Amino acid sequence: MIDHALNNNWDDRLLTGHSVIDAQHKSLFVLASYITHIEIEQASKSFAGEVLCQLADYAKDHFALEEYIMRVTKFPICAEHIVEHWDFIQRMASIIDRYERGNDGILLECRQFVSAWLENHISVSDMLLACHISGDVEFANELRQPDFLQNQKGVGDY
Repeated sequence: MIDHALNNNWDDRLLTGHSVIDAQHKSLFVLASYITHIEIEQASKSFAGEVLCQLADYAKDHFALEEYIMRVTKFPICAEHIVEHWDFIQRMASIIDRYERGNDGILLECRQFVSAWLENHISVSDMLLACHISGDVEFANELRQPDFLQNQKGVGDY
């Protein structure tokens, strides 16, 4: 996997076709890239904590929009998608808590987690939602194939 989020290197293959969702995804990549800059520039602890909180808060707002769209369009795997969002929120809360308790090394774990999660979640789960919205059943079925899923690294693989 290429660490697109680490370098704020947006990849158009992650476009869902929903302009608001795509713009928010790009903003999440920008926020994620700040984690790398914090490490390189050894930014102040307060600034780093602020970036982590901003990322978590922005993700919550983004998830609320996606979840609204899922409910309105009766997305059949809405519950599973929401669980992925919940897992991200919980993991970020844990990372922020550990960082605030003095674990500066958590930034590396955060960077790896966020990068992997964003790319994998958008390329599979959000694409399934996009296919549902657009009615592209053929591509949705392709995304669900085991050989496609095997080539995706899980968030815990990093």
